[in-house]
Amino acid sequence: MPILAVGTGYELLSWGVESADGTVVEGLGILPGRAVPHAGPRVTGDLVIRSPRFGHLVGFENHARDYVQAEASPLGRIVAGEGNGRGSGQEGVVMGWVLGTHLHGPVLAKNPAFADAILVEVASRAGVEYAPGEPAIVVDGYAAEARAAQLAAAGVTLPS
Repeated sequence: MPILAVGTGYELLSWGVESADGTVVEGLGILPGRAVPHAGPRVTGDLVIRSPRFGHLVGFENHARDYVQAEASPLGRIVAGEGNGRGSGQEGVVMGWVLGTHLHGPVLAKNPAFADAILVEVASRAGVEYAPGEPAIVVDGYAAEARAAQLAAAGVTLPS
C-alpha cells in the first residue's frame, strides 16, 4: 500500500534519527538513509523539486536534520530550497510506493496531481478506478493559485 511520510515521519521510516546530543532513535528501516543533525540553523522556506515520477512539486520545508545515504532513490531534484541537505541537490526518498519527503505545505493540497497519483495507485490495488470529480477540479484551481504564489515567492519559473 502506498505510504506518504512527511518530516519526522519520513525520518522515522529510515534507518534512524541522530540527535545533536549524539543519541540515536532507531528507525523502522523501510527507507534507505538516516537523519543527521544539520550543521547550521533550522532549515525553513519554500521547497520546489522536479520529480521524474510526479513532475514539479512545491511545499514548505522545516527541519533541523539532513537526510543522508539515500542518494540512489530521491523523490526529486532541488529547484529551490535545501531538501535532503549537505549539498546533495536532492529531496526525499522513494522505495516503490513508500514516499518520504520534507515537503510540508500541505504537500497533497498544493500538488493535486501528486495526490491523484497516490489515489490512483490505492484505488488500483483495491480493484477500483479513481478519477477526480467536479468538486476536485474546482479545488485543483485553488491549488494552482497557491502553487503559482509559492513558485513566485521561491523565484522559480517553470517551463510552460
